[in-house]
Amino acid sequence: MKPVHVRRHTRPIFATHALTAGAPRGEHILAARYRKARHGFLVLDEVLGDGEYVFLSVEAIYATRGDVYFYDTEDLIRRKGALVRTQDIASTEEWEQFLDTWYSVYDADLSAYSPAGVRRMIAKDEELSIAFRRLQETRDALTLGGKEAIDYLHQYKVPWPMGPKSNTTELLVPKRLALSEAAGVYVVE
Repeated sequence: MKPVHVRRHTRPIFATHALTAGAPRGEHILAARYRKARHGFLVLDEVLGDGEYVFLSVEAIYATRGDVYFYDTEDLIRRKGALVRTQDIASTEEWEQFLDTWYSVYDADLSAYSPAGVRRMIAKDEELSIAFRRLQETRDALTLGGKEAIDYLHQYKVPWPMGPKSNTTELLVPKRLALSEAAGVYVVE
């Protein structure tokens, strides 16, 4: 097996969060569970337990207009217990399989239900329960913490290579993230 060369970076690896133009402003970015208004796509995230986290993109900017806040990934992992998700769970085959199974069992969109309602419906249907367990296993396999997360981030050269997996790496910060902790802000006009 060929040894992996770890390159020290000349700058921190950044994670970004975009607040789009017109979005409500406050001192913190809040995880979905702690926001007053939620949209349907987040229901499955909440059922998976991801509603407890603020999601940041690693070394990527996804905004058309607004303010993009830059955070040091290593600092957030060490200080706040942030996790690295090596791939966006919504881009996995298991996510698609769960949704296909959901729509084969129920006519209504997930957004029509609360997270508790979705959990009850999963518990009622064996096929849906199996698809959900597979989705949970995939989420767990894609999620890293502590030194393992930092080592994973340092496997890549900065800027990260473009590709289907590199641009979907996420940093998950528990509960809330202060805007004042950002290393910088970039305005996308």
